[in-house]
Order: sequence, then C-alpha cells, then structure tokens
Amino acid sequence: MLPPSSKFFRLIRKLLGDLLDYLLILDYLYAKLIRLTEKKSEPIELMSNSRIVFYSAYLSSEEEYKIVQQHVRVDLKDFDKTFLINTGSYSPIPDVFPDLIVFNRKNCGRDFGSLRHIIQKCGKSLEKVSEVLILNDSIYWKPGSLKQFVSKARNSEFCVTGLTSSYQHSFHLQSFALHFKKIDVRVLKAFNSIYALRAKRTIVKYGEKKLSKSLEKSGVTIGSQFDPRIMQSNVKNYSSWYDKDIDAILALVNQGTALNPTIHFWPEFALSAGVIKKSLLKNPAKFSQAPIRNMKLIELLTEWGFKAS
Repeated sequence: MLPPSSKFFRLIRKLLGDLLDYLLILDYLYAKLIRLTEKKSEPIELMSNSRIVFYSAYLSSEEEYKIVQQHVRVDLKDFDKTFLINTGSYSPIPDVFPDLIVFNRKNCGRDFGSLRHIIQKCGKSLEKVSEVLILNDSIYWKPGSLKQFVSKARNSEFCVTGLTSSYQHSFHLQSFALHFKKIDVRVLKAFNSIYALRAKRTIVKYGEKKLSKSLEKSGVTIGSQFDPRIMQSNVKNYSSWYDKDIDAILALVNQGTALNPTIHFWPEFALSAGVIKKSLLKNPAKFSQAPIRNMKLIELLTEWGFKAS
C-alpha cells in the first residue's frame, strides 16, 4: 500500500477533490432553491457607528439557547446588537431584550449560509457600523475567554482578526470567531464572494478559504491570535494531556503535515485560548475527526460549567 505521504497518493486525492468540485452544481442549485423559497422580509438598516454581532447557531435545546444568551449578556454587553441566525430544530421564542434579534432558517450552508443570508439583508448599511464580530456555536468558551478575544482583537494590528487560523491546503482564518474593525467596500465584496453550499468540504473551500483569500487579495490585513505553526512546535509540551493519539499526532508533525489546531492541538488551545471544539465530544472514537476523548477534557468542560455528555 502506498504511504499517505507519497506524491502519487496526494495527486489521486487532488483529482478526486477536483471531481467532487465538478459535482457542486447540484449542491449550488439546491442552495439557490432554498434561498428562493425563504420568506422575504424587510431589509435590516443598521445604525451608524454601532457595534454588531452575527452569531450563527444550530440550536437543539433551550439549554443551548441559554448559553448564547449568557454570551450576549456578559461577554458581548458592550455591543449594540446581536443577530442570532438559528438553523437548528429548537426555535427560540423571540427575545424580549432589544439587543438580541433571532432569525430561524433552514440549515443550508451551515454558518456561512447564515452569514451570507444576514449580510445580504443588511446590505450597504454594514458600511456605517464601527465594528462587527462573527461567531458560531461550534466551540465552548471558557467564561471570560470570548471577552478576552474581543479585547485583543480591538488592539490588533490586523483589520480582520481570527482566534486561530489553519494552513490545511492553504492559509485561512477559521470561522468560529472573526473580528472586523470596520466594514468597507472591500470587505463587502469579499462577503459576497462566498458560496453557501451544504457539504462541509465545500463550505471550508468556498466559505472560509474563499473569504480569507478575497480579503487578502483586496489588501485587507488579516491574522490570527493563535498561529498553528507555533502550536505545532509546542505539541510535545502537552503530551500528558493526550491519550494514545499523541504518537499519531507527532508522526504527522514530523512529516510537516498542516493540522487543524482546534482538533489536533486541543490541549494548548483549551488552556491558552479558553476554547474547546464541540466535535471533540461528538466524534470521540475517530482520530481523523477528533482525538479520543479523555478525562482531562471532561474535567475542563465541567470546570467551565458545561455538561460533557
């Protein structure tokens, strides 16, 4: 069998990926159909110099909704308004507080489908705001860590700051936490360049990666607070936090393989950034998706006030 690192294997994988891209027309048509059938509503007019949050969530219970509410009331209280775009089975009752507005829609395109939907509703009025924060609910935040991320992003050298980035296939900011110091014509053009498709692979390629590429191409400075290359060099310092995954991870690091920092370097990410990816609990047995769940991960979540079930 050919080793995964061989050039031939990578070529075959690329060809298969290109073939999948040609089949995206069906995915695109489906996404287009969903957008056409969505109930038309009035456009959103944003206030000048306001601070706005776009929060994409897949809510399945009232408990998950309460977590979002807690973020809005505590970590994001100095923002003027939060737009929660929910694609889950639980439809929250519209919030009685004016700083949290809830939209419920079909899950087409995951967080980037929701992002594209709300941005199109806001239109050019986005250029009037002074700050935009984009979040999704794919991670657990340690109490206070979201507020700390925002504070650091406001003082960053970058116009657009992500909590972390990835070099898998190409450099891009990961979408679960993105801070924009301002929205101008270049940023709006980058937003409008993304596609809201269904499959995870296409969302990353035509959502996350395309957004970062479009921003860089237009001259917008982007960067992250946690560089995966540095985290990769630190992995041995956290070896006691892993189960038997550590040997496989070290082998990939030694090969120079670009890894997902939220998955493969989760101990440093949890201890330094105060963030844990939810998929670490949802797919505990598959190393390709997440490290094997261990008690230290459970203890951290419990300490943060979450139920690690």
